[in-house]
Amino acid sequence: KELNLVQKALKYVVPSEIRFQIGKVEARQFYITKLGWYAAVFDNVDWIARDKVLSRKPDMFRTWVFKQSSGFISSGKNMRRWFGSEHSQCPDCGKEDEDAQHFMHCPDPGRYALFREEAQKLTVWLEMIHTDPILAKVSRFL
Repeated sequence: KELNLVQKALKYVVPSEIRFQIGKVEARQFYITKLGWYAAVFDNVDWIARDKVLSRKPDMFRTWVFKQSSGFISSGKNMRRWFGSEHSQCPDCGKEDEDAQHFMHCPDPGRYALFREEAQKLTVWLEMIHTDPILAKVSRFL
């Protein structure tokens, strides 16, 4: 609890740019050592632009992005590890040890169809708000 008070105090004393750089150093170490990212990949991410975009998103979306990118999602693999679940299979295709990567690339036809349907809705919305026609066709590349 005392550390929490110190952290709160530092938030007001230490400029946000310095806190950002400290956090970036810690994140870089985590992504490289724990998640297996290459240093060059981490260094090529525009973290400032990412934060700028995410700052305008709802809290639940930001939470999902952070969990997905760090691997801390409720995948079958994590549910077994965290709570001793009896199985770790993907509920859609049955793949053993479902993880964050599989969650985004599951080959199940139903999951793929849902993704395509949502991508098409994105295209319709982009066209509706008069997005540049080239950008509006983005769902074709998803």
